[in-house]
Amino acid sequence: MSFKVKYGPWAAVAGSAEGLGEAWSEALARRGMDLFMIDNQGEKMEKLSGRLENEYGIRTKKMLIDLASPDAADRIMEGLKGLDCHLLVYNAAFSLVKPFTDHESGELDQFIAINARTQLKLVHAFSLHLIDQRKGGGIILMSSLAGLLGMQLVAPYAATKAFAWNLAEAVHHELK
Repeated sequence: MSFKVKYGPWAAVAGSAEGLGEAWSEALARRGMDLFMIDNQGEKMEKLSGRLENEYGIRTKKMLIDLASPDAADRIMEGLKGLDCHLLVYNAAFSLVKPFTDHESGELDQFIAINARTQLKLVHAFSLHLIDQRKGGGIILMSSLAGLLGMQLVAPYAATKAFAWNLAEAVHHELK
């Protein structure tokens, strides 16, 4: 079974516009997957979307969204309606480099909202989507070595990446 048949024809990539998210988007487009691109950077997402459509002959659907918003997971799932999507990549992350005690309360809320709450709710909703569709699929959660090492100057990031690692392992075993 080809990758596109198993996971497609659509893939959703949260945090799709730059860095590793851009790399995920490109790798999936190279495999012929249409992309539901989710990001808070509209201009970068538009530019990447156009390039991938032209270079790989795929279709894209874009959602400009702040993943810190409490209803982000619901809005993403609403955006997925009508797409034959069985692959979710959650690559989005909030990160700041500074001593733990220098963080303000609002920054800590951003770590929790983007790196944990929206990810958790979206993985839950997407898991139910896969079960309802009765088709195979996949969920990829991007963690970091910081989540395994508890690195200094990125404590909240490291903690939320440990969360992602554990969530991925637990959900893998439950949905197997």
